[in-house]
Amino acid sequence: MNRRHESPLSTMRYLCLTNTGAYLFASGSLTREQSDVVQWLLSQNNSPEYAAETLSFLPAGSHPENVENILRSLISRKAIVLSRQPESCPNAPMQKVLPQMLSALSDSGKAMLVDSRGLSIASVGIDAERVEALAALAAKLADSLYHGESDVFNLLDIEYGLTCLYDLQKKKIFTFLPLLLGPDRLVAVTEGRAVFSGDGFKNFVWLLWNRYSEI
Repeated sequence: MNRRHESPLSTMRYLCLTNTGAYLFASGSLTREQSDVVQWLLSQNNSPEYAAETLSFLPAGSHPENVENILRSLISRKAIVLSRQPESCPNAPMQKVLPQMLSALSDSGKAMLVDSRGLSIASVGIDAERVEALAALAAKLADSLYHGESDVFNLLDIEYGLTCLYDLQKKKIFTFLPLLLGPDRLVAVTEGRAVFSGDGFKNFVWLLWNRYSEI
């Protein structure tokens, strides 16, 4: 059989989201079609196997023959990878695993998750007296990033951006990452340098999507 005309996508078995893809999705940086694909991937408990039936996952109005083009665009942006091993969404209760996931997002092990009203959802390692103030600040900073239908990063042509507070003297940094995972915006705050290595951030977004996308 002539293999030269086979789709490159058919040579691998599973569609897996990357940390980059999770960031682009959560920051609202993907196109609508790309975002639809990532939403579907996040709605699965396990990485879907690439097969003919996979092409039917897009919502009504999208043409099945365009699915491979959308997948290719996500692959070119390193938002998804093709793997022979499936991945699974963390299945433990969110309250149980969230502190560990937050800790892994910072090189200091200190982080917190805040809702759009400035209320702390969870925190680890941050002094109790700082939690309330940081939560309020995080919500205000997230709101200030958006202007009309565009966020400030888009206006400045910044694709991968984090809002940071940095103390030059103490070499101390706080980072604030808005997460658009449903009708209620969340903000991840890290005390220390944010960490995006391994699968930590992707699994963090995967877990939160399954919790907050249905609100």
